[in-house]
Amino acid sequence: MSTSGHLTDFDLVTVPGGRLEPATALAWNAMRAAALREAAVTLTIVQPLAAVAANTPGSYRSRATSLDMRARPALYNITPGILPGIPSEHEDGDAIDVGAGLAWCTANGDANLHRFGFVRTKLAIGDKNHIKHVGTAPADSGSTAVPTEEQEEDDMATKPIYYVATGNNKTVTVGKGDIWVRSAPGEPLRRMTQGQASDFWALDGLDLNSPNVHQMPPEWFDAAFAEDRTVARLNALTHPS
Repeated sequence: MSTSGHLTDFDLVTVPGGRLEPATALAWNAMRAAALREAAVTLTIVQPLAAVAANTPGSYRSRATSLDMRARPALYNITPGILPGIPSEHEDGDAIDVGAGLAWCTANGDANLHRFGFVRTKLAIGDKNHIKHVGTAPADSGSTAVPTEEQEEDDMATKPIYYVATGNNKTVTVGKGDIWVRSAPGEPLRRMTQGQASDFWALDGLDLNSPNVHQMPPEWFDAAFAEDRTVARLNALTHPS
């Protein structure tokens, strides 16, 4: 069993912008999908400068990286005055430093974080974008518990999500009434053919009120396509052919 700060590739799952232990990766990807779907917001993980880009300290970090961050904080985009602890919560693979989209995560008393089992554990030292996955919502948050990993896999990871365009976008990539689908959160959008769309309504028993069917404006698709391109680029960097 790998120890904190010394996790291996077998212990971690690659996500856009970093690596996390499996349950945290599942929850983070689900939260990213919700932010994009509900508010056209792309959540990101804080990235270091190019000089140390091989490390991903905004997600899992090794003990060696934690020590290097204390020695060379300017290279790691660290909030001034906040140095990483030794040991760091990041060394367990269940902590994230949120970059873009923090306002969505923390709206209404961190409600969106709590929905997916995250809490902010470093507010006392002014580290506002550090979140930790604890698996369930805090007891006093008024939020429901995050589903178990098995439920999350059934409900989120394997269930297709359909998006119906409410208008045409400027590039004519998306037409009003087009149906696009993600086979799972994190997978790229693909447009259904006319025949597939007909089967979708006639055979799949789905309608606009189904929980996995969403009507989205054309500008949402532009943001989603940009997100897909970013994910593709990151995957190419982390898994070169």
